[in-house]
Amino acid sequence: MANIQAVNDQYGPGLDTGTVDPVKHLQEYIDKRKQAGIDKVLGEIQRQLDEWRKKTGK
Repeated sequence: MANIQAVNDQYGPGLDTGTVDPVKHLQEYIDKRKQAGIDKVLGEIQRQLDEWRKKTGK
């Protein structure tokens, strides 16, 4: 989580405010988040959500 947050801190402000070119930096941001483990985190979130839905029937 700390690695993902570091990537967000590095790229987020520039992308959020438009001070950097998204054509150049967005893919780099996405790639860095993948390297930092975002897919693993999202997978765990989905697993927990699926488990909750199964238990609650929602």
